[in-house]
Formats: sequence, structure tokens, C-alpha cells
Amino acid sequence: MKRLCVQNLALNVAEKGFTISVYNRSSEKTDATVARAQKEGLDKLTGYKDMGDFVKSLAKPRAVIILVQAGNPVDQTIENLCKYMEPGDMIVDGGNEWCAFSQDPNTL
Repeated sequence: MKRLCVQNLALNVAEKGFTISVYNRSSEKTDATVARAQKEGLDKLTGYKDMGDFVKSLAKPRAVIILVQAGNPVDQTIENLCKYMEPGDMIVDGGNEWCAFSQDPNTL
């Protein structure tokens, strides 16, 4: 279900006329999103199989929306994205989980 929500968000953005780049560590999910966009006639969506290429495809300052399971998966995703991000870029964690799952327990 969550995968479809993420896919639907990306397709909705493209349908509204915005250019959008998508990346998923599972290339099959990226391929499925690109295939669905093509089937629906959406030419504003481009899929990337390499995180670095994905980040480079974005206009500066970059804005990346992530929808990743809270906790270690989101922490790893942010850590990996930061390898390619620059000052002024932004990561929006849009995961729908309880915020305490992704906070350092020492700061609660």
C-alpha cells in the first residue's frame, strides 16, 4: 500500500505539469513508476537507479521528499542523501510514522 501512495504522489506531481525525478533503492519500484507514467502519458517524470544521479538531476537549491519507514531506514537514507546534497538543499521527511521513532532517544 505505501509503495502505491509514493508512486501516486510522484505521478500526481507530474500530472500537474511539474518535472519530477524519482529514485528508489529497489530499481524495480523505480521502473514500475516510470512505466506507469509512460502508460498515463506523463513525460515529466524521470526515474534514476543511482542516488547520486538522482540528486544531480535536481535544480539547485534541491528539495528531496522522502517517504521511508521511520527509524534506521530513514536515518540511512538521509545519511546517503547527504553525501550528494549541498548547503541550501532540503530533505523533507514525509514518512507517516510516530516522530519519536526517528528522533534520537537521548533528546526526547
